Amino acid sequence: MLWRRGLTAVGMVAVWVVVAEVMLQLLCLSPRLKALVTGKGPEPLVADSRLGLRGNRAYPDHDDWGYRNSHRPERATVVAMGDSQTYGTGVSRDEAWPPALERRLGEPVYSMATPNFGTAHYWLELEGALTLRPRVVLITVYFGNDAYDAFRLATINPDVGALVASDLLRRGQELETRAPLATTGQTLFEPGAVERRTLGSPRRLLSQYSLLYTVASTLSARLNRRRPPDVAHDFQTTWRSLSPQQRALTSPYEGDGWRTILTASYRRTVVDYRDPRIEAGLAVMRGSIARIAARSREAGVRLVVVFIPTKENVFASRISDFTPQALLEQLIADEESLKRTVIDDLDRLGVEHVDLLGALRGAPAQPYAEGMDGHPNATGHAAIATELARFLERDAIGSEAAPRTPPARN
Repeated sequence: MLWRRGLTAVGMVAVWVVVAEVMLQLLCLSPRLKALVTGKGPEPLVADSRLGLRGNRAYPDHDDWGYRNSHRPERATVVAMGDSQTYGTGVSRDEAWPPALERRLGEPVYSMATPNFGTAHYWLELEGALTLRPRVVLITVYFGNDAYDAFRLATINPDVGALVASDLLRRGQELETRAPLATTGQTLFEPGAVERRTLGSPRRLLSQYSLLYTVASTLSARLNRRRPPDVAHDFQTTWRSLSPQQRALTSPYEGDGWRTILTASYRRTVVDYRDPRIEAGLAVMRGSIARIAARSREAGVRLVVVFIPTKENVFASRISDFTPQALLEQLIADEESLKRTVIDDLDRLGVEHVDLLGALRGAPAQPYAEGMDGHPNATGHAAIATELARFLERDAIGSEAAPRTPPARN
């Protein structure tokens, strides 16, 4: 009977699909074979129950702690704790500002930076930093996403969650459940993640768990030459590649030899301290900094807080006819308000701080890529390293004892 033959054929195909999937899963237990089969190498970040995400030790450029260094030294004069702005997303490892700072100081600088990290992560990782017996610990504050990242970590790590009032954290979680702030950021920078969420349930499950589906999708994309927009592309190429949804959330700027695509609409949401999620994240940041300051003082280590501005803030001084101007102005006002709040805390704690806004605005060339990427380019990292070297050398970091008096506020 034809229907029996058809049923048998379908059954055979199903068996072979299952066999192929099982074989791929077994092969991909080896990271090298997984990279060969899927066309993808090790991911730079892996899940971590305490930190949310951490650096993958198996990723090229990472050391045995999972941080982006050629190796982990026995001792480092300076430890730089930061997020992707310090890690060097978009530039080579040697172009990132921690190695550039090492070259300028002539002293070992160890980078403990990971994308998505923030002050709470630095607090959790501080003891590891202190095992390197540093004389200086630099912790960075980037308001372009730090408060939101702090809020998200507080929802999964009880120790971090204890730094914020339970009622405020609950309100933030309820709001995040209804309207996640991450959605706007993913629409801009990770359209593939949004696309996967719009798939039907079967395809979404296959994209998450089936290696056979992953291989087939990768081959299909290559054959069709489909490529998602690259946020680090040059100005014209990036703008042409953006979807209508992305263009609605961005604004191109070109003038005085500088040009880029600004994302003020998204950055505005993650510095809005009226939002309970950002308010909760700020509480986490302030509590974490206070604990880092106390432990650093106890260990006899010089602590310096480094403020890294948003790209929009750096470009703001050059823009007179930005659209929408009111949105940019509100973003800058809120970013500066958050900064003042943290600086007031630092002054009370007797902690030094340095603001990189002036150094980046005064860079000899554009310090950011021409596309949507909000990370400094090689010029920007060089400007950061130069400013930090100048700041640290004022107090001769090579001496055993350095002054602890914070500088006058800029």
